[in-house]
Amino acid sequence: MVKGFGVGNTNNGLLNVIPWVLVAIGLYAVPRAAAHAASKTPYIVAPAFFGALCLLLSALLQTPALQFMFLCLAAAGIFSGVPVFWSLPTRFLKGAGAAAGLAAINSVGNLGGFIAQNAVPWIKDRTGSTIAPMFFLAACLALGATLVLIVTRSTARSQR
Repeated sequence: MVKGFGVGNTNNGLLNVIPWVLVAIGLYAVPRAAAHAASKTPYIVAPAFFGALCLLLSALLQTPALQFMFLCLAAAGIFSGVPVFWSLPTRFLKGAGAAAGLAAINSVGNLGGFIAQNAVPWIKDRTGSTIAPMFFLAACLALGATLVLIVTRSTARSQR
């Protein structure tokens, strides 16, 4: 995608480091803040919604520099809540149920990775647009965040 901005191979390689630096910062800051919070849910949901918003902005804006900036921020949002997410199942599942729950989440996650890597090129080929796959990814990310909200609220009610 970065190469599509018209940069050469060397600059492409150097520019592709930037999102991963932001991801590293997010992977440090978000779980650290979540460790000190009473509720972990905002540290999962907020980065996911932020990532979805940044994906949308990267697709809608026309300036390559802004597109790249929002892609970098989207990467940080997408990845920074993942470590906190893995603390959820053990809050409401115990013993063998926790192991089965973690295995189910991992299986669905792997299936999601397979679907995304095939759906994005398919959507691009069918629509002829590089924007449509970004909408799909943003929608998936927002759906995931919404599901986390629903699950955490329903389990909180059932534990009262």
